[in-house]
Amino acid sequence: MRNRQTKAETGQPSTVKTPVVLSIPPYREKEKTDNDRLMNLQYKYLTGDKKALSDLYVLSCQVCTKFIMDQRRKKGFFLQDEDIEEKAHCAALYLITQYLIRPDFIRQSNITAYLFMRVLHELYYHTKIDEIVDFVDFSERQDPEQDDDTDDGEESAMDNE
Repeated sequence: MRNRQTKAETGQPSTVKTPVVLSIPPYREKEKTDNDRLMNLQYKYLTGDKKALSDLYVLSCQVCTKFIMDQRRKKGFFLQDEDIEEKAHCAALYLITQYLIRPDFIRQSNITAYLFMRVLHELYYHTKIDEIVDFVDFSERQDPEQDDDTDDGEESAMDNE
């Protein structure tokens, strides 16, 4: 049997990476932009104010809506208001989810850039299941029982007997 030694015992450098502890970015006294407001809400949330997360969500939705409207103007495509709200919600919710599932998640400098990338993902990335859902439109589907009532006054051969 071989005698197993660790790298520390043999004098070799360890390949285990130590986790990087990120510091919370400082509170910004002057809120000039949406990014400053988002960074301050992040600061409040990370220092223990749980209500700041809901405020962060609301402001993120507003910022994402602005990005979507800007993309719509630049690219010339049409989205219904419900679709705009849904895509803004999904992009903002992704940011909020990161705070909830990853305790070490901190945006150091630019939250709006992160949201912009999520908006682009929501607008332009489509999976196969999205295409299937778009293809099936249940609003135009008729109920099978309604088909029996639509014989336009004609009697069938079975009814005459």
